[in-house]
Amino acid sequence: MRIPKYGMALLNMTKTSLLQRTKQLLPARYSSTKESLSDPKQLNLLPYHVLPLKETLSRFMSTVEPLLTPTEMKRQMKITEEFLNGEGSSLQKLLEDVGSKEKNWLADRWLKAAYLQYRSPVTVFVSPGMTFPRQVFKDEHDFLAYTSKVIFGLGEFNDMVKAHQIPIVKMGNNELDNSQFGKVFGTCRIPRRGTDEIVYNPCSNYVVVIYKNHVSKIQHILYMSET
Repeated sequence: MRIPKYGMALLNMTKTSLLQRTKQLLPARYSSTKESLSDPKQLNLLPYHVLPLKETLSRFMSTVEPLLTPTEMKRQMKITEEFLNGEGSSLQKLLEDVGSKEKNWLADRWLKAAYLQYRSPVTVFVSPGMTFPRQVFKDEHDFLAYTSKVIFGLGEFNDMVKAHQIPIVKMGNNELDNSQFGKVFGTCRIPRRGTDEIVYNPCSNYVVVIYKNHVSKIQHILYMSET
């Protein structure tokens, strides 16, 4: 994020670089390597395998058991067994064929079924967001200073993502998909009938501020002229 030379920053932005706090931004239970992500494709990323049908159904039964009465559980076991010995095998074969051709057969299908076709209010149920601790501001300047620091910090993080400087996140010795970081900013969900559309705008250079039903588009950074 660049501050124009001919102007001065509207507010005193934070000087603490997010680069020094990367570990705080990553999930605590995951480890990360020190090398930068030079190849966005992550050649060492493991494929997402299709689990055997029996294992999937076994996990399903373990999940629903606490939710069912003994009578309901007995009925569900019968339905599950019929599925295993019936159309389940042919459906599993179709899934395995897809899984052999795609590195992650679930990603796009999960995005479509769990998000883009989800009809409940997006802002409350689907959209990622952050809730900050309640603040007590002395005046309007204090409020704007806090907001500017947040925007500036997010801008620094976005610069790190674009430069592939976010360490590769791992679970144990296995890499996780770092491409998700690049979808945090510049992503827009367009309402469509049946299935919504996701549009990525990685070159966006502005933020949108919504306050008391007013929507403002702020280019690059907040600043004011010296004149």
